[in-house]
Amino acid sequence: MSPKDPYFDEDGQPILRDSFFAFTDILGFREAMKAAHQDNREDELLGKLTGALNEVREVVDWRATSNAFKGEVIYWQHKFFTDNLVIGYPIFDDTGESEFGHIISMLQWTQLLMAQKGLFLRGGLGYGRVHVGPDIVVGMPLLNAYEVEQNVARWPRIVLCEAAMQKVTEHLGYYVNSSWAPQNRELLVDSDGEVFVNYIEAAWVDWDVVIWDAIARHRDAVERCLDHCEDQEDIRKKYTSVAQYHNYFCGMFKDHLAACRRTSWRS
Repeated sequence: MSPKDPYFDEDGQPILRDSFFAFTDILGFREAMKAAHQDNREDELLGKLTGALNEVREVVDWRATSNAFKGEVIYWQHKFFTDNLVIGYPIFDDTGESEFGHIISMLQWTQLLMAQKGLFLRGGLGYGRVHVGPDIVVGMPLLNAYEVEQNVARWPRIVLCEAAMQKVTEHLGYYVNSSWAPQNRELLVDSDGEVFVNYIEAAWVDWDVVIWDAIARHRDAVERCLDHCEDQEDIRKKYTSVAQYHNYFCGMFKDHLAACRRTSWRS
């Protein structure tokens, strides 16, 4: 028996579900397509994109089925189209905190895997009633996440929409000391006050285990992007923001100073 899709009722009719919902796209993909066309490298770009998306799809599909209730229910749904990825994660628990943790983990791994291949994601993470089906996505979280991606994210980061932040605030209230909450590692507050997904944290497996090779590959990918846009100041500023975020993350590991220095971006 196929796992039950949470966005359809028992009669197979589409329904809206309270969900966390992410909308993301790849920074600079339109310009990359134009450049590839001019340089006759469209096949190369296609291979790079499909290779990265297939790797991400394997992780997303595996987590979706492995987190199911004995294979009877799919925990979330996702859709890839062109340079976009959307993920809908319906609420099964009353509070939604575990679902938030799961979708954040998925977004972290997706961003980190893509970034290591030079494909940097930006987007919005919303909350509310939404339907994510095989042919259609409907609901205010889609509009809210899309608006944040277009108008707020700017550089490669996934920014939380207001409704998602309200849920995070609610979750933090469950802790006697909010500094103990995992959200303090999963999320960061940027200089403009926006809260975004701390995606390099995916390489922080445990307090004493860090995948430094992944962090080094992330640094190398940022440097390549900076080199490729030396004459494009607006785009370079976006990758410079990623580089600064990268170094901020490395700076969180003062006890691993030698590794931090090896994997930090040097301006």
